[in-house]
Formats: sequence, C-alpha cells, structure tokens
Amino acid sequence: MRTFFIADTHFGHKNIIGYCNRPFTSVEEMDEEMIRRWNAVVSPGDRVYVVGDFVWTRVADPMVYIDRLQGHIVLIPGDHDNCSGIQGAHLSIAKNIHEVRENGISVICCHYPILRWRRSHYGSWHVYGHIHNGLVDQIGKSVCVCVEKWQYTPVSFDDLQKAMSQLPDNPNLIRRKDEATPSSQQPHDRARVYGEDE
Repeated sequence: MRTFFIADTHFGHKNIIGYCNRPFTSVEEMDEEMIRRWNAVVSPGDRVYVVGDFVWTRVADPMVYIDRLQGHIVLIPGDHDNCSGIQGAHLSIAKNIHEVRENGISVICCHYPILRWRRSHYGSWHVYGHIHNGLVDQIGKSVCVCVEKWQYTPVSFDDLQKAMSQLPDNPNLIRRKDEATPSSQQPHDRARVYGEDE
C-alpha cells in the first residue's frame, strides 16, 4: 500500500477554472483529466488523503467521483466540503486536523496552513491546501498539496519526502545536545537544545 496526498480538486466546480487559471476548457474536461491522472498513479490498495475541497457539493454528487477514483480516500474537510450523508466502502471522513503516521514520520494534515502544528518541535511535517496557486511564507517542513502545484495529480509520500528534504528544519525543532546544528544558522534562528535530563 502506498500513501498519497492531494488538496483542492474542486470536482464539479466550473468557476474554479477561471479563478485559478486551470488549463481546462470545461468542468467536464477538468474532472475527466484529474480522474485520469489520479488513477494513473493510485492503485486500488493505496490510501489517498484529500486535504479539503474535494467536490463542489452545491452542484455535484461526491459519490459520482468517489466511485471512479482508485484507492481508499480519507477526506480531511475543507471550507467547501459538505460531508453529511457521504459514505462509501473506500471512503473515510477525518477531523479537520488529521495526523498520519508514515515511515516513522508524523504528517499533520489540515486544509489551512498552520504556523505551529502538532509535534512540529519534534520534526513532524505539515501538508495543507486552500491557497491553490497562491503563496504563503514557507515555514519549516510544510508543503502545499493543492492540485495546481502538483500537475493535478496526487502526491506520493516518496515525492513528499523528497520535497521536505529540500526544506529547512521547523523553526521550533528541539535538538539533542549531541546533534550538530548547521553553522549557517544565526543564534536567533537556532532551534532549542535539550539534554538527556529534559
């Protein structure tokens, strides 16, 4: 089983094409292409964490998409997700902030960017959506998984790990005294240091 992350698919949302300058001429084209790209990388036994704004439920039935998408979907609700009455054999609804444990790493999923997330001082990661193709200040090991930033395709944990490896440590990371702190960091930027007795 592999793990994937994605946010802000906005299936069924015609106006999102113009709002976010998506490269599609119609909502039908957008939906079909995102389903194709999803199923090209996700297998039936995989797990996909959708970090909010999955389907534009004002006009579209989420089950139409859920039934066509491979993998078990875990939906972390965003501001456009109406989760009442949605259920399926390969669907779970999580809380607004959801923690995933993968290869010994905690990944904190929330639709909105968080300044300080759970266990960030111990090196956890944060994935979020909401900003689409906008920008936010980069903070430590946090990555936007909006479709606009990942070619409208779910991001594998392996690719997320590669992206995180290029980012600085979380600003509040606690380091052991026997761990080296990069000399390029100025004192006011350095992480807290603790010893054996802390």
